[in-house]
Amino acid sequence: MDFNIFQTPIDELVYNKVVDDKLTPIKFNDAPKEVQDNFWEYMSTVPMIQWLVSAERPYIKDLPRDKNGRAIWEIERPPIITDTDYFRPTALHFQSTGKLTDLRPNGNPNSEYRKWIDEEVKRVREGYLRESDGAYISGWMYWYLNYCPIILTEIEEGTNIGYRTTDFPEFWEGIHWRFTGWDKARSLGQHFAEISKRGSSKSYTLASALSRIFVIGEKEAKTKSFLEKTSARAVVMAYQKEFLIKDGTLNKFEDMFAFQAQNTQFPRKTLKSSLNDMDWVMGYLDLNTGTKRGTGNEVLGVAVKDDVDKGRGKRAQLIGLEEFGKFPNVSDVIKIAEPSVREGDITFGTLVAIGTGGEEGNDFSGALDLIYHPSGSHFLSFENVWDKSSLSRGSSIFCFPAYVNRKGCYNKDGISDVTKALYSLCFEYYIAKYENPDPIQVTRTKAENPVTLQDAIMRKDGSKFPVAQITQRIQEIDLNPNFFDDIAVGDLVMTSSGKVEYRPSGGTPIHKFPTKDNKVEGAIEFFKFPEHNHEGKVFSNRYIAGIDPIQNDEAKTMSLVSLFVLDLWTDTIVCEWTGRLKFTDDCYERARLICIFYNATLLFENNKMGVYSHFKMMNSLYLLAKTPEHLKAIDKVKTSGSYGNSSYGVGASTPVNDYARDLLIDFMLKPVPVVTDEGETTVLNLMTWWNRAALEEARQWNPDGNFDRISALGMLMIYRTERLVMTFGNVKEEHNENSKANDPFFEKNYKPKKR
Repeated sequence: MDFNIFQTPIDELVYNKVVDDKLTPIKFNDAPKEVQDNFWEYMSTVPMIQWLVSAERPYIKDLPRDKNGRAIWEIERPPIITDTDYFRPTALHFQSTGKLTDLRPNGNPNSEYRKWIDEEVKRVREGYLRESDGAYISGWMYWYLNYCPIILTEIEEGTNIGYRTTDFPEFWEGIHWRFTGWDKARSLGQHFAEISKRGSSKSYTLASALSRIFVIGEKEAKTKSFLEKTSARAVVMAYQKEFLIKDGTLNKFEDMFAFQAQNTQFPRKTLKSSLNDMDWVMGYLDLNTGTKRGTGNEVLGVAVKDDVDKGRGKRAQLIGLEEFGKFPNVSDVIKIAEPSVREGDITFGTLVAIGTGGEEGNDFSGALDLIYHPSGSHFLSFENVWDKSSLSRGSSIFCFPAYVNRKGCYNKDGISDVTKALYSLCFEYYIAKYENPDPIQVTRTKAENPVTLQDAIMRKDGSKFPVAQITQRIQEIDLNPNFFDDIAVGDLVMTSSGKVEYRPSGGTPIHKFPTKDNKVEGAIEFFKFPEHNHEGKVFSNRYIAGIDPIQNDEAKTMSLVSLFVLDLWTDTIVCEWTGRLKFTDDCYERARLICIFYNATLLFENNKMGVYSHFKMMNSLYLLAKTPEHLKAIDKVKTSGSYGNSSYGVGASTPVNDYARDLLIDFMLKPVPVVTDEGETTVLNLMTWWNRAALEEARQWNPDGNFDRISALGMLMIYRTERLVMTFGNVKEEHNENSKANDPFFEKNYKPKKR
């Protein structure tokens, strides 16, 4: 792969690692193999990385122009822009003189000052074009770069030491892409959403937009009516007030406006200015008439909390959603807020939703439709170049990954040294994985410093599941377009002789989570058919099953039936059905046929009567598992009844569910043998799973959601543990109808599988 001149060559890459209290430079070729492998995997599978480092990446001067002289390019394939200080003339003047201009204020339209200020306002409203090469920044970005000081990190020359200071923003290419996206969304009458790394200046960006609307307004009125009022409003919403006023967007807005009021001749008098009320109104009181005068521009903060209706009726030119991952019902918030910027097919304002990967409390599981299907909510849709290749065929919102403008990994023009940043990130992931006692640390590190969009939306809190490893397995599955080709999909039917047989079908298994509704039938997936003894019968006591049932034919929830079958002899999942048929009894009949087909007994949640009732009606109680004895011994359940429903299954209480998830996590993390091209090795059990949607549920699991597969697998794990306890861990010896030592099926099945 040929890199452009802005990338550090591989043989010059160095990571400064602390070894024995000394800063030790480690060259790329001396790094652990896992670091090198991860680096090259990202390089070969993430389209945005490939584009940014490529020697073929064009300079903006080499691109075609539109009718206005602007270079034509897409955010998914950004060009190289040089000499970016050109777009910071006012900020540079202030840095050198302490003033935005040397010109004295003069209201005469023909004065040099008036010409200068009129040109500045034009740039803020219309953007700024460099005619020599077609490079262009939006008015939003011009205001941000030249009128909005922020707190940033300055690096002490020749060291890795930085210090915090207040200064004008640097030109970052990632922020240029962001503002370009905002501008494009507004021009198309759409909205803009973004998930990014920590420290990408999202809140500063949003705060600068608030101050621009507050001070400058959006644009001059185009009507000739004398009644025209040109006041503009910007609203920023968050789940809780503290997200806005405790080092939040509104604090930053106040600091920016304070600078603008002190150093510019723009409007500065306010009728209202209250951080506590989260409300600012530009204007003044006419002492002669007692009337309110001025622009009337307003900035308003809204803490939605659990009342999404608080976002209703706030008509505005800009509505920002701060950390939209914190909203448990962000889709409802968007639906209620959108009429405040849209009337019919006409948009008069823009929704801007921002989120941070790894931010405490963020849970993007409720926003996956927005993230990966943004156009359905009128948000600007991008080609997904931020995930690994197979995921990149679809669409997504904008992503600001950690390898873009990583501190110390970009030049004076804000062009990213992606190779240097990526090597550093891969090393940090490695350290988090192997040198930290907290197993969740690698998940936290990846979420806060994401290479891919998938990394950014990983849960780092609220779940004990190994999210980083689960994400890796999901990506392995998604990278293989033929992954599911060898899995048998079909249905089971009972013949006139009473035998249950497999029939191929055109059904579609559910491999995504969540689904849009609960009206999905799904299909049975047979990862491995049942093994038979020499008499042609399925082995007894070899297969067990767990199910998460449903209660009613019609349901308002998203619940599905989920059932898994486990082969105790190989300790692998061999069958799954997740879905929902029209009638509840049909669902339980399908479950019964699966149990008969595998000669499996089924553990179920006995809080719901449906399973027991149906199996009893079909004279099949022998297929249901009794309440596990070991649960009583460890005080997870009370003593069960001696007959009826109470003697079967498990009551799904909080202690039982917590215990089941712990068992499932242990099962997922169990080392298992596999055969690779390099020979036999061991991997985590979850890295052999075929159950993509189950892995997705585990990745998104939280205490408040509905996760049917996790519940079904929990029942399966409890039953698995019961059988291990009752047989002292030797489940293969439990049934002696045929010795496993003489059984060719067992010998074949128990060999390590080649991945």
